[in-house]
Amino acid sequence: MAELTVSEVAARLKVTPLTVRRWLQAGALNGIEQEDRARCRISESDLASFIDARNRGGVNERTERRTLVT
Repeated sequence: MAELTVSEVAARLKVTPLTVRRWLQAGALNGIEQEDRARCRISESDLASFIDARNRGGVNERTERRTLVT
């Protein structure tokens, strides 16, 4: 099973590495923490699950923002 870096995932999905890191931090995308410089790797199967969930509408990139009425 291949493991991808944040940059490789970003290139495949045509987003920035920061977006991938945000998905990882939010728990929308699973990653494996590494001790090396790359810090995190994403397995091909986790990426496929993430893409499938996005296509089905099961992943929210942002939570709905509420405006405060004063």
